[in-house]
Amino acid sequence: MPEQILLQGKVYPWRVNELGVAFVGSKPMALRTAVVGDYTYIGLALPGTSETAASWRISRMFAPADGSVSVAWADGDGEFDNVWANRESLVYL
Repeated sequence: MPEQILLQGKVYPWRVNELGVAFVGSKPMALRTAVVGDYTYIGLALPGTSETAASWRISRMFAPADGSVSVAWADGDGEFDNVWANRESLVYL
């Protein structure tokens, strides 16, 4: 994962701590994961963001049985402009 993200027009460092809590700078982020078959969807947004708001950064990890792993981003970018509730129907590049 990148060590910096663009959020609301500014670049911030980000990390996930040992408890699995995501932070942008020193602020905690809402983190969602969902597993569907060989795909794991990962979403980040500001705390309190509705899962139907177009304010999520969503990636999809593909991990088939052969052990290979690939990651793609909704819309092909890491912007906070996707709807978590629509994660399975988004285009990943």
